[in-house]
Amino acid sequence: MSNGLVLTGGGARGAYQAGVLRAVGELHGRRPLPFQVVSGTSAGSINGTYLASRAEDFEEATAGLWALWESITLDKVYKTDTSTMVKVGAGWIANLGLGGWMGSGHPQSLLDTAPLRALLTQALDIERAQRNIASGVLHGLAVSTTRLDTGLGVTFYDANPETLPWVRRTRTSEQAHITLDHVIASAAIPIFFPATSIEGLWYSDGGVRMHSPLSPAIHLGAKRILAIGVQRTAGRPAVLPAPYPSTAHMVGLLLDALFMDALDADIERAERINRTLALLIPNTAATQSPLHPLTLLTFQPTRDLGRLGDHPLTQFPYVLRHLLRGLGATDEEGWSLLSYLAFEPSYIKQLLSAGYSDGMARKAEILAFLKASEPDN
Repeated sequence: MSNGLVLTGGGARGAYQAGVLRAVGELHGRRPLPFQVVSGTSAGSINGTYLASRAEDFEEATAGLWALWESITLDKVYKTDTSTMVKVGAGWIANLGLGGWMGSGHPQSLLDTAPLRALLTQALDIERAQRNIASGVLHGLAVSTTRLDTGLGVTFYDANPETLPWVRRTRTSEQAHITLDHVIASAAIPIFFPATSIEGLWYSDGGVRMHSPLSPAIHLGAKRILAIGVQRTAGRPAVLPAPYPSTAHMVGLLLDALFMDALDADIERAERINRTLALLIPNTAATQSPLHPLTLLTFQPTRDLGRLGDHPLTQFPYVLRHLLRGLGATDEEGWSLLSYLAFEPSYIKQLLSAGYSDGMARKAEILAFLKASEPDN
């Protein structure tokens, strides 16, 4: 029975996943990765690929992932020098204000993420992940993206050649050797990060069209899944009286909807199918239905990650700070949007700590999940 690990996206909030995984790694000990299938979207694709390349020792891999996030700063994710920011900002102003009259081509994104590519080139051992799949250490690795010309969600997966691709109305899949381009495309937050070209086609963040984040892991054979999201299920407390929401606040809500709400819906769908299958006569369910019960262990933050840090605007480059202020962001407002971009050490450490605490608080559930995963169970 295959175990699957599902990691959703959320920009800088991906550090929360690394915190939960560190707790799981310590509880599992210095043994191989307890998940035969790993599926990631957006920042989750970075975390998942990192683990897939270090599948021989899960505790060491999760410690390394923690250290990677702990080392991240703004200038390791996107260029923060004034000349670059002014050039990008001027390009957007010219196109928005003059309707593209200058004829110099439209800007691809608000931020230049060349530093992120350099960071991941060193941090992710892609070839090692491919070898782990070829040798059978892993059954499959999946990275979800959004194809920009069709608007379809596309999951690239590396697995046994006998694994059949799947096609749905709004999403499809392609078998491929996962490369750095696939990972970077999956983590390209729309508008803020540039899309990536793969075989002549443009792909962006997988969270835009990934309405069923559990799906890739299930298609790759997982029947027991540990899923880690980055949004508090209970939602945000109301604050009254409330002024009219700023543009930054609205953009933050939009990103929440794109990247995070799908996991909750998918979990509810899986639980509903489990309840339906439990009502069927066992023999009938086994012989007439292609569905099977799914064991789920899910983690969502117990605190609102957007409010976890102060996100002072002074930590952002001047031009970006100016743009964010223009959207209505302040040290008190627009915190949800800022949290996606706040690759800042103090906030990252808070996210790591929050994830670790949430993981250890459910120690008994994690141990039960891992024990049931052992070969003699």
